[in-house]
Amino acid sequence: MELNLLQMILESFDKDNIFGSMIMSVVGLGTYYAGLRIRKRMFPTKPKIKDPHENEIFSYLRAIRKVHLENISILHHGEVYCSGRNIMFRKMLSIKLKLWEDKLREIIRLAKKEKKVNLVKLHSNAITDLIVAYNEEWRKEKIPEIVISKFNNWHNCHAESLIKTINISLSEGMFSSIDEQLNLLLVAHKLIVDRTIYDAKQTLGKLNGELSGLEYNGKILR
Repeated sequence: MELNLLQMILESFDKDNIFGSMIMSVVGLGTYYAGLRIRKRMFPTKPKIKDPHENEIFSYLRAIRKVHLENISILHHGEVYCSGRNIMFRKMLSIKLKLWEDKLREIIRLAKKEKKVNLVKLHSNAITDLIVAYNEEWRKEKIPEIVISKFNNWHNCHAESLIKTINISLSEGMFSSIDEQLNLLLVAHKLIVDRTIYDAKQTLGKLNGELSGLEYNGKILR
């Protein structure tokens, strides 16, 4: 119940107005935590907490990579862009989502391993490592530097805002068990996954003359 309510608050972020929505989410989180304090005093019995390894984000990430990614296309004036751009788009996301899943599982493993863990610090360091890792893999895959740079410029400020909200939520201390905290973190990451797909589409959809004539995976980009 508590995490479902938090998910609704986090999903109130508007993809096109991330900073305005950030303000609304902070207000929503404040209201959420005030209500949570009251409920915990009135109903002290703790519900059974889901194992973070079974959180739905993992099946969600796999479903996108293995099923849905092939059906997502970049559109330009309502028409599907050239095949090279779409191949690149799907490859970039496939790489990032696989590394992302692995990094989230690593966060769970390390957090549950230590008796006293600073989850905010662990989470922040893990995300920094993830960004470095997928950028390195994209370059190995010969993704054009202009695409990597534009995606990072477009996406990083959005992701940073959401990650700050996650870390603020974790710092509030309202969740006593590590499994509760991890599930909160994973619920919020699902929103960043959706944001990533949107930003990748925007990046490759709005790069026009900069990509024309370049080659990727045997395809000339238009």
